[in-house]
Amino acid sequence: MKQHEKYCEWHETNTHNTRDCKFLQKLKEQYKKYENQQTQRRPRTPSKKVYVAEGDALPYISDEHEKDNKNHFAYTVRTPFIVNPFFINLAQGDRTYSCLLDTGADISIISDKNTSNHHRGSTKKSTGKIKSACGNYLIILEQIPNTELKTEYGETVKVNLHVVKGAPEYVILGKDFIIQYPEILRRCLGDERPHTRKNETTHKIYELNVKNRKEESIIEEYKYMFGTEITEMNVCKEGVHSIETTSNKPIYHRNERIPIHWEKEIDEEIKKNLRLGIIRKIRSSYCSRIVPAQKPDGSVRMCIDYRPLNQITIKDRYPLPRIDDIIDGLSNAKIFSTLDATSGYYQIKMAEEDKHKAAFAFKGGLYEFNRMPFGLCNAPATFQRAIDQILEDFRGKFVLPYLDDIIIYSEDHAKHEIHLRKVMTKLKEAGLTLNRTKSNFFKTQLKVLGSIISEGKVRPDEEKINSVKRLPQPTTLKELRSFLGVANFSGTYIPGYSKLIAPLCEYLKGETKNSQKKNYPYPKGVRGI
Repeated sequence: MKQHEKYCEWHETNTHNTRDCKFLQKLKEQYKKYENQQTQRRPRTPSKKVYVAEGDALPYISDEHEKDNKNHFAYTVRTPFIVNPFFINLAQGDRTYSCLLDTGADISIISDKNTSNHHRGSTKKSTGKIKSACGNYLIILEQIPNTELKTEYGETVKVNLHVVKGAPEYVILGKDFIIQYPEILRRCLGDERPHTRKNETTHKIYELNVKNRKEESIIEEYKYMFGTEITEMNVCKEGVHSIETTSNKPIYHRNERIPIHWEKEIDEEIKKNLRLGIIRKIRSSYCSRIVPAQKPDGSVRMCIDYRPLNQITIKDRYPLPRIDDIIDGLSNAKIFSTLDATSGYYQIKMAEEDKHKAAFAFKGGLYEFNRMPFGLCNAPATFQRAIDQILEDFRGKFVLPYLDDIIIYSEDHAKHEIHLRKVMTKLKEAGLTLNRTKSNFFKTQLKVLGSIISEGKVRPDEEKINSVKRLPQPTTLKELRSFLGVANFSGTYIPGYSKLIAPLCEYLKGETKNSQKKNYPYPKGVRGI
């Protein structure tokens, strides 16, 4: 063939060189803009990667026997980055293949590790090698013509696959496939979704697959942020808890007798916290008493009664988010993730000069907390301030922190992935550890503070309503306060709620703890909550 001074191997014209092709340059620039966001991924989740060929030379197929193949290209994949719209899933039977739409490849290839036995009867013997831009050779073993696969939209497509030894774990779909099915490439570029009633089930399956792939990718990328225990190494860089008191007189309360069958569990918890560096042995003039609390599963939680210490503590008035503001902020969102901090308070350091004030005793030992314990009156304010400072740039835009629960909300999956990565990166920089089992990703429904948010709509949580219905008629002030506390979660959804409970609130005025027992009648409407 006559050699021309100029020749573009993509457009197959003599108007310009391949190296000067504006189309290829534009495509490469689109890829390069993500190079600063490279992340490590598992090979089995290529749907979150984009690959770019290395070097200026294009790869090609070299065949010892077929000279006509020298102009066929199989684009080499090397450099991963975060979002790749060119990955699709194609299914055959019960098996799903992750496939890359590669506009730089002339043929479609599949790894020999990915071919199953039922392909063997339909294969053609083929020979040849694929030479990549970086100089690697991939051997062609055979060809599988007219392979039928199902798209995520339920369509059947046919592709001629070349089985290659040492190819990537995902399938590469070249120009031969893209020219035959251009609408698939357009869907990837336009991020189209099936919206017709006929494809409603397919749409749900598609969204579920997208959600699962993105969730796996996030968990893998930030896997070192998740943990079930807090150690000396797990400490939040923001926030230190101090205990400022109005009196220098030490607080001392000796323990009441603890049931013998609970002592072993408390002893084990103290030894565990000593091992993890949460507490340490000390000498102090302060001492608060232990109050064991039984969990629903029958085990025991060691709690410290800090009420006497809290009475002389100067209160921190840092505001906690209002529940109604949180609900209003989430009302228009459709995709949610919730992050739970592992033993959140234990990730906040105690001020060295105040550690002795939170001391407690058990079995002849006196201990103080290196980390912020539960029960201190200013602990919620300290923790909320720390999280607010970490997420200051995003708060109210797409994230709402409420104590140790962090809610990320977005309008769609694409935006949500971006928002979630920004939040996770900030938390990682701050050294926060998350609880994987209590964190949820890419949910379409969110239960929060007595409400359920889904598809941009807010409704009351049925569990909260049923808990109100199950409450007995209060006969004491304590029971009355308990009833009102539970009912208030659903009060937002009851017209004129404040007027309905006004008679009950009147009973709380001027009453004392020793008030005589009596039945507090439900006003009409409150019983029907």
